[in-house]
Amino acid sequence: MDIFTITISAMPAHTTAALRSMLLLLEPALGARWQVVDKPPADVVLLPAETLARLKGVAGGPDELPLYLALGNDGERPSNAYAMLKRPITPPRLVEVLHLAEGLIEKLRAPQDDLLTVPLIESLEAEGKAQLAPATFDTRVRTTLRAATWRLLQDPIAATLIDNERRSIFSHLPGAGYHTRLTLAEFANVFRENPPAVLVELSGAERDTLRQARDFKPLRELEWTFWICSRSPWLRPELSPEKRYRLRRWPDFGRLPHYQADIRMASALMAQAMTLQQLRSRAGVPPETVMNFLNATYAVGALIEVDDVTVDARSAPKAAPPAPTGLRGLIANLRRRFGLADPKPVAKPALRQAQDAA
Repeated sequence: MDIFTITISAMPAHTTAALRSMLLLLEPALGARWQVVDKPPADVVLLPAETLARLKGVAGGPDELPLYLALGNDGERPSNAYAMLKRPITPPRLVEVLHLAEGLIEKLRAPQDDLLTVPLIESLEAEGKAQLAPATFDTRVRTTLRAATWRLLQDPIAATLIDNERRSIFSHLPGAGYHTRLTLAEFANVFRENPPAVLVELSGAERDTLRQARDFKPLRELEWTFWICSRSPWLRPELSPEKRYRLRRWPDFGRLPHYQADIRMASALMAQAMTLQQLRSRAGVPPETVMNFLNATYAVGALIEVDDVTVDARSAPKAAPPAPTGLRGLIANLRRRFGLADPKPVAKPALRQAQDAA
């Protein structure tokens, strides 16, 4: 497995420490292929955009190593940077730019006379199969299952993910869902192992063949498996750790991979709305486990946000009916004092009701 290196330069100490911690937490999503080094040489150098702009003409560009990753607020990406990170840095964006760097680095590392232009997405037809020679597969188009699935979830296209032995892990067809020959347990286990994989776009003929499969599953169930089995250490952007959430319905654990902790968290959120920290304390699990459960339940449409106004309105006691006044109130007080029941209202005859209505 290829290892890539990154160094952080010209940054304040607290920013450097925060970035190092984020990169460490993102190891599962990055396939444990990245190492942080204290100083160059490194494959990627992360530094402020304004610093990189001053090095224009000195520091290289996306066609040579090292690659420069710019960190800034707003503004254009420096011409000598292969990508730009905007503050505040989000884990999905950091994963995205590092996956982009992997492909560039692998091409730049390869000898130019042996370099084959093989993009990540290829066809399974005869020409595409010829391009997926063993050496090419292992060194230039390989990524990880989780990384390829994440790419597919961002832009669902007609594609197949194949493993090291050219076997299909699963296929996706827009409008139909995803199809896999693996059992539920096998499918979950392969996501936990996160093997090398290639995302292969399907041709028109291959799409027609795939449509003949009868056991398509919704894409949201694939996303559930991705979150539950990948243990990604971040919340999806639609969720917030400060807000409270509850389950609108019980997840279908009969067809979705899960752990015992997921059942405990589902029970807790069916009973009441909680924040991430409250759910973590109730279930007794690490924070990333709670994050992935919230991400997964949101993906299948089972999670809803509960605001304080709604909770207060539901929990407020109902107002008591107004007490009778006048002669009726006096009679009612006397009846209660002597232990007599309140008289039941007598229904009006149908004719009397019709007369009143007229």
